[in-house]
Amino acid sequence: MGRRGQYLGKPLLVLFGQDDRRWRSSSAADYRTVPGATVELLPGTGHSPMLEDPARTAASLLAFASAHDGPQAATAG
Repeated sequence: MGRRGQYLGKPLLVLFGQDDRRWRSSSAADYRTVPGATVELLPGTGHSPMLEDPARTAASLLAFASAHDGPQAATAG
């Protein structure tokens, strides 16, 4: 996992439902081995945070995208 993150050189956001019954929320820590990865546990959500709490999921995505908005985004369009 770590080599892929270094090779791609792209920011990574991992959103994980804290109440996920399919995957243990503790497994989200595995993503921390990817250089530059941001891992967020969303309390009160399960396996599908985008369906269970779309507003909070969108807020996390937008904040991450804004924080990683590079010069290309300013000139694109």
